[in-house]
Amino acid sequence: MPEKLEGQTITLGATVVERPSSDPASTRFLVNVTELKGAARGWSLPARVRLRWYDATQLIAVGDSWQFTVRLKRPRGVKNPGAFDYEAWMFGRRISATGYVVNAFPPTYLGPGPSRYGIQRFRANTARFIESTLDGHAAAGLIVALAVGHRHAVTNSDWQILRSTGTAHLMAISGLHIGLVSGMVYWLASQLWRRCGQAPLHWPASCTGAVSGLAAAIGYAALSGLSVPTQRAVVMVAVVVAAMLLRRRCRVRDAISVAMFVVLVLDPLVVTTAGFWLSFGAVALIGAVLARRHRIVAVRDANFGSDADRTRVNPSRRVLESVRLRLQRAAIVQLSLVFGLAPLSLYTFGEMSVVSPLANAVAIPIVGFIVVPLSLLGVGAFAIGAQPGAKILFHIAVEVLDLVWRGLSDLAAWSLAAWTQPTLPDWVLAVGVLGVVLWLLPRGVPVRWLAAVAVALLLVWPVPRPPWGGVWVSVLDVGQGLAVVAQTRQRVLVFDTGPRFRSGLSMGHLALVPFLRNQGIRRIDRLVVSHDDNDHIGGIDALREAFPIDEIFANRPESLPGATPCHRGQNWMWQGVHFEFLHPQAPNPLSGNDASCVLRVSSSHGSVLIPGDIEAGAELALVGHYGPNLASDVLVVPHHGSRTSSTGLFLGAVRPRTALISAGYRNRYGHPHTDVLSRYRQAQIEVYSTSDSGALFIHLDGRGDAIGEQRHLSPRIGYQSDR
Repeated sequence: MPEKLEGQTITLGATVVERPSSDPASTRFLVNVTELKGAARGWSLPARVRLRWYDATQLIAVGDSWQFTVRLKRPRGVKNPGAFDYEAWMFGRRISATGYVVNAFPPTYLGPGPSRYGIQRFRANTARFIESTLDGHAAAGLIVALAVGHRHAVTNSDWQILRSTGTAHLMAISGLHIGLVSGMVYWLASQLWRRCGQAPLHWPASCTGAVSGLAAAIGYAALSGLSVPTQRAVVMVAVVVAAMLLRRRCRVRDAISVAMFVVLVLDPLVVTTAGFWLSFGAVALIGAVLARRHRIVAVRDANFGSDADRTRVNPSRRVLESVRLRLQRAAIVQLSLVFGLAPLSLYTFGEMSVVSPLANAVAIPIVGFIVVPLSLLGVGAFAIGAQPGAKILFHIAVEVLDLVWRGLSDLAAWSLAAWTQPTLPDWVLAVGVLGVVLWLLPRGVPVRWLAAVAVALLLVWPVPRPPWGGVWVSVLDVGQGLAVVAQTRQRVLVFDTGPRFRSGLSMGHLALVPFLRNQGIRRIDRLVVSHDDNDHIGGIDALREAFPIDEIFANRPESLPGATPCHRGQNWMWQGVHFEFLHPQAPNPLSGNDASCVLRVSSSHGSVLIPGDIEAGAELALVGHYGPNLASDVLVVPHHGSRTSSTGLFLGAVRPRTALISAGYRNRYGHPHTDVLSRYRQAQIEVYSTSDSGALFIHLDGRGDAIGEQRHLSPRIGYQSDR
């Protein structure tokens, strides 16, 4: 979207292309813009836009056409280490802008959209039916995800359980489910065709089964919305079916290569998604492991006779031996996936599941052979209008899945369920990948033992920490709010937690907790809540759920049970770093923003002043009490750069070299104010803002104190630097 259109009131015609998701405050949906009016006509179409409609008065359905009056901005998200990259996600989905519907101009419904959205309408209607049928079940959202691929109701805590147990691939339509459904339909169609008199003499039952399995794979993938794993699975099934019909041999690597080629032709930007690499990596790994296993068994049978020869005398022993070999093969595959995907899992999520072989050994048969078929039969019953039967099938499916989910939750709660290993250097990850390649080499290769060393390096690589006497201060990008993390050699302090949104999510979930995990932090020694405005206290619940917190300081402890009041004079020393509250005094005569906790962090290498949301009154009090002793090298700009703060008297006393502003991109308050920025420039203070730079980092440890900017440390296509 052209930059000149940001913040402008634009009227556009659009078609809803995905099922909307709702929360108590708003409805969010994706549209294809088909018409622009007024000054916006210079924007090339078609364009995809993600909109939010606050206080929506009408039901928005996928496929419907509307005329909206909106305000938009170019794709923008917060940028923090370890956190979900919203901008990369939007780039991969070709979303040109985000924005909201202006309620002053009521939208106009233009009628149902093109018929090509029929499958999307069916998916949305089925999802609503399942949700209303299973209302109150903990696993209802997972049934919707398995049946039609909608994941709106799968919460962040649910995804954490799935990642910790290595079962995320099971609880949404994936290549595994496509393969299982295709295989079951293949077997069923083949058996039925063999019982159709003379028909098998004219057309082989195996070919009938193959074509039926491919049709089932395509249909199930369409229900999923054609995600990357399902695209890959459908193409691989198609390659295998084509080989069967043409009487050609099909190797695993051929199917994988063709599938990758087709997926990349359909959507080249899919390489920006973790799902692409995890999906193809897992299948390639399974193929390589099974091929090597097949060679080993073939050599063994050639030397010692086949299993059938050894067990021909005793049929029951033959059955037991067959079961043992299948279980052994499944165990080898699961252990191989844990080992082989370790570099990719650590790079993508910062953790790898240790319990995934056990979790998958139980969950795969139950979900694949019971829950998925029941869910698909329920979808079929709903499609033909047999809603009572559909309800029964969905209830049975969710009861079975509830049992599995309780077991997965218990596994995920185990402290050693997932191995976390954050902030790995690129070269260490490359060594881990090389180790996996070495491990896949044939037995007897002399250097194969180095594979274990390479992967072990991934697991034991030390997490970076400041040296003794040094402190690392990070001002996180939390939009219009504040969250600062100060790390010493062995301790961690968090100052404010960012805002909470009307949807229930907070920047604690989206930024603060992921960053702390990325830094290898497992507990918070001290949390400071400067004051109880939402943009400073909103993420505290997420922080409490994720980490033990030893001590909490707040300016109004009555709002946080168990908190200690912050006041002038409190101070402590951590590994050679001095922390001191400079404000408020006790008792505190000020209120509101001026009553914010003000903290200074000092080391032999420099100091950082974190003043919360204080305004001119508190700044005057600080200057009057401390005078030139208020001087600090780095200043976190008070009140996000508000016009009511950063007075000339205050800046003259602090005399910072660098100022860090925490403010949201194009926020409605206009922070930082132009007058304030001019004041800093006149004082020759270098200014950085999270709205431009993402998270900001300063290392006061004697190794250089240059400011680190997340947008420059992790650049993206399309980002235009202001520096």
